[in-house]
Amino acid sequence: MNKDYTIAVISDIHSNIYALEAVLSDIDSRGIKTIVNLGDTLFGPTDPIKTAELILKRPDIINIMGNCDRYLLQEQMESVTFHYVKPVLTPEIHDWIQRRGYLKIYYSVMELLSQMTNICWRKLLHMVLLKRC
Repeated sequence: MNKDYTIAVISDIHSNIYALEAVLSDIDSRGIKTIVNLGDTLFGPTDPIKTAELILKRPDIINIMGNCDRYLLQEQMESVTFHYVKPVLTPEIHDWIQRRGYLKIYYSVMELLSQMTNICWRKLLHMVLLKRC
C-alpha cells in the first residue's frame, strides 16, 4: 500500500481522549500522514481539554466541524454535556473552534457531501488538502 495516498478518517471522538490516543497510535504505526476528522470532537464528558490539546498538536489532522462542535459556539443550550464542556474550554480552545481550527470552506459533512455531485473526487481531495488551517 502506498502510504503517500492513504488517508485515515476519524469521527465522533466526543472528548474520549483514551480512544483518540489509541486510534492515533495505530494510524502513526501505519505511517499514514494525513488524517481527516469528520467532527464532533470535544462535545463529551471524558476529557475535552486533553482531547483539544492533542488535536491542536497534530498539524496532520484536517478537521471538519460537526454539529456538536457548533453547539460549543452557542451561548446556551439545554444539555448536560454542554453545561459540562462549555465552561471548561480555555480561551485558546474556544478561539480555535470559533476561528476554525476546522476547514473554513465546509461547516458540516452534509455540506461537504452535497458538493460532491458538482466536483470530481480528485479535485475535492486536492481542495481539502490545501485548505487546512
